[in-house]
Amino acid sequence: MDWSPHAEVNIAADPDLSFEAGHIIAKEIRHQLLHHLTSLSNAVIHVDPLNASGEAHHYVSGHDYGDLTPHQHNK
Repeated sequence: MDWSPHAEVNIAADPDLSFEAGHIIAKEIRHQLLHHLTSLSNAVIHVDPLNASGEAHHYVSGHDYGDLTPHQHNK
């Protein structure tokens, strides 16, 4: 089992940036994290537009999932 540290980072960027520019920024952030935090084994970078960023924006109050009972996610 892998017990090495992982990072998950959400960043907010100018909504006028292109998808490609956001990808380049995310790649550079990931590179810098892995370069400077040598014990880190992986980093996932998520880019949101500034006007739609943060946990509240991605919150799912409830949903159906196939044959499973409808359920909710807590904040």
